[in-house]
Amino acid sequence: MPRSFNMTTDYPDNVDDLIRAFGDERYWLAWLASEYGTDATLDSIQVGADGGVEVACTFALPQDQLPSVVNRVYKSDVQITRGETWRAVAGGEAICTITASMPGTPVMLSGSAHLTPHPADAGGAQMKVEGIVEVRIPVVGRQIEKVIANQLMDLATTRRHFTNSWISQET
Repeated sequence: MPRSFNMTTDYPDNVDDLIRAFGDERYWLAWLASEYGTDATLDSIQVGADGGVEVACTFALPQDQLPSVVNRVYKSDVQITRGETWRAVAGGEAICTITASMPGTPVMLSGSAHLTPHPADAGGAQMKVEGIVEVRIPVVGRQIEKVIANQLMDLATTRRHFTNSWISQET
């Protein structure tokens, strides 16, 4: 049975500045290098005339850094292909579809993000993420789903810090 997860992340920057960063190739190259090393690739980035953004990237999680429950099943690095599709900002808000796959594994990840002006900080934004992770492996699948969901929530915090820093350096 798939595991769902929800998280909310606050940003000091506004929705337009965040979408502008998400549409900047330099942002993605810096984020991927910072989080996943030099072997991570930005496979494509497209910014539509309306300001919508589509991003695809590939990176690996080294086998020696995987949690023990995952190492019992996967005996090598895990390749991940990830995509984000941000619709153009409308009414001060932006919505994203998130996909991720681990080719050659029975793992499926999908989700959405909703970026809105922050309710308590007029200059900031708030991102609400909802996702589903499913690992179709008998016995340990639920354990691996929990590990992945927890790591994704940690990653949201790491990315928020990176994004805040990147935007402040660019302005």
